[in-house]
Amino acid sequence: SNLVQYMRETAFVNAAAPVLEGGIKPESTLTFEQASDPVRKISHGRAVTEELLEDAPAISSYSYARLRMGVLQAEQNQLINGDGTAPNISGILDRVGLAPDMPRNGAATPPQTNADVILAQMMAIYASSYLMPDGVVLNPINWTPILMMKTTTGEYFAGGPFQPLQTPTLWGLPVAVTPAIAAGLGIVGAFKTGGQIFRKGGVQVEASNSHSDFFIKNLIAIRAEERLALAIYRPGAFGTVSALA
Repeated sequence: SNLVQYMRETAFVNAAAPVLEGGIKPESTLTFEQASDPVRKISHGRAVTEELLEDAPAISSYSYARLRMGVLQAEQNQLINGDGTAPNISGILDRVGLAPDMPRNGAATPPQTNADVILAQMMAIYASSYLMPDGVVLNPINWTPILMMKTTTGEYFAGGPFQPLQTPTLWGLPVAVTPAIAAGLGIVGAFKTGGQIFRKGGVQVEASNSHSDFFIKNLIAIRAEERLALAIYRPGAFGTVSALA
């Protein structure tokens, strides 16, 4: 099917409470609405000559890898920024019902740091949804000031320039550092429980001369593509931070 159908939670009133033996159990309210998201295709390709593939075999594997990487980069952009207008998917930032944006207060004394506002949004999401965020998305430009944070005597909190580069984490959460999100903006969310990516077979890379007059011209078309959809079960499990340094 080219459509992923699911139920999206819209409200939850938790009436759970202690009860006496034989007492009437309180009834909680859990409200859903039917939702659907289309499966979209991300694809691109290039043409190479048969002679090039024969004379430089490494070109084949390199082309496959680069085309696959291109699909994954486009996927990142769609999952974050897709506006839902065909053929785009509806990315996280396009969804209605996200937690309120939390801008960094650079005028505070001392100025609020990127790390400060991310922690504040983490706790705000947890307080409103009971879902503890499990990931952060940041642009490299806004991750850099966090790595450069120092003590009052000049030591780096993150280990400094002569330490091995660590897997990006902040407040115990993994950080996806990607140019796909605009500089100055970040996403904090409970990604594992708040949403799900549906993939139709993953990234497929194929080659063929069955295109136009490629057979006559000894050309090979290499194509990379995937089909996917993004379902968001709890929009309130995600929120943005803005005005980052």
